[in-house]
Amino acid sequence: MDALPPPPPQVIRPAPAYVYGPGDIYARDDHERKLCEKAAKTDWLYLSVAGLTTVGAVWLNGETKFAPSVPIRFAGPATIGLSVGWLVGSLPLALPQCSETGMRFGGREGDVRSYFFLGASLALGSAALASITMAIATGQQPQEWSTLERSARVATASAFAFGGALLPYLLPPKTWRAAEELRKLRFEAGAESAFVGYSTSF
Repeated sequence: MDALPPPPPQVIRPAPAYVYGPGDIYARDDHERKLCEKAAKTDWLYLSVAGLTTVGAVWLNGETKFAPSVPIRFAGPATIGLSVGWLVGSLPLALPQCSETGMRFGGREGDVRSYFFLGASLALGSAALASITMAIATGQQPQEWSTLERSARVATASAFAFGGALLPYLLPPKTWRAAEELRKLRFEAGAESAFVGYSTSF
């Protein structure tokens, strides 16, 4: 009677790299956990600096209101617009971006949400709010101001506020920086297992 054939050799294959799925919203290692903890706490220091800058801009507007030089008088509307835009634009970025119940990120294709419309909406809102803030801070306008100067002050505050609302994306708070690093980690992990294909039917 013939003997049984020998068992096939065991092939030890390395464990596949971890692939992030759409439902994988929890931290996978200590590095991600630390980033999530940093992104989960409101950056009050960042918001406080932006708020104090707005208060200082209102004070500067009052001090330069009766300055003999026109460029000096426009320092008030410019700083009010920039500080108001910075404060409004930083609100959604300085607030918590992560929590223990899950991270707000997509699947292996990365975070597919666009923040363009949020930033544009806050910039437009800041432009309107800055002109109102500047008018309230200025109070009664001197009679010697021309109509052109009065209109230019409103336009200056609005223009600087629009740019100031985009400033937090260039100088982000720590919550947003940690969240961006988490998004980058998730995207790179998904890119390692990305594939391209197509199918047809008749």
